[in-house]
Amino acid sequence: CYAGSPVQDSSWHGTHTAGTVGELTNNGSGGSGVAYNAQVLPVRVLGRCGGYESDIADAVVWASGGSVEGVPDNANPAEVINLSLGGAGTCDAQSEMQLAFNDAMGRGTTVVVAAGNNNADAANFTPASCSGSITVGATRIAGGRASYSNYGTRVDLAAPGGGGAVDGNP
Repeated sequence: CYAGSPVQDSSWHGTHTAGTVGELTNNGSGGSGVAYNAQVLPVRVLGRCGGYESDIADAVVWASGGSVEGVPDNANPAEVINLSLGGAGTCDAQSEMQLAFNDAMGRGTTVVVAAGNNNADAANFTPASCSGSITVGATRIAGGRASYSNYGTRVDLAAPGGGGAVDGNP
């Protein structure tokens, strides 16, 4: 890690989200993914020391079949990329993230991003504010917006996120 960067254990949130989509079914174990025939291309962009927007942008380009200097090309480009991450700031037309999204979408890849978990307008967060991506907010088990979910005109749809203790599921 760089100076001032704390080492943190991963939450493996992206892995959990991939499982929600692609979990196997009819195997007597766990639940069923919403796209259980999907193939998952795991790409880790943030490590125990965090990462940079350039790391995320390179991963989007690579996962969608684009070339990234110093990395072998991806033989199995993703049709859909999910980014279950976010941070403060807006995604302007010339930002590294927006340019990576443009490249990916130009190759036919759908880019799905988290609205964020700050109970604030998603337009003020990246990558939720990037153009062309599908931005997903979180709902409670009982319906309605989860208290932590970002909201606003940038949110295209919502998916189960849970309401924590409010829904009896801390």
